[in-house]
Amino acid sequence: MTWTRQPRDDKPLTKEQARKTFQKAMLDLQAGRNSGTISFSLKPTKKANETYPLKLTQQQRESLIHGTRLKRALKNKLENAGDGTQSVGVTPQ
Repeated sequence: MTWTRQPRDDKPLTKEQARKTFQKAMLDLQAGRNSGTISFSLKPTKKANETYPLKLTQQQRESLIHGTRLKRALKNKLENAGDGTQSVGVTPQ
């Protein structure tokens, strides 16, 4: 059985197609065949302007603020979330 990589300019894959592609590559790798780099893009499940709730503890929010390079707007959301575990609305970019 041979496996060829999907070209990057193809249409995005569904989750099931991506799962099968990855499983096939893992089987090849276990059989001693190097499939090369696996690259694919998933179809978006939500629109880009939809908000995702991200539940974070106070310590997780502090770690994200101080340990990562986030945009100022997201840092402000995290800082203003309040004490304890809170959900913060984020949008994918």
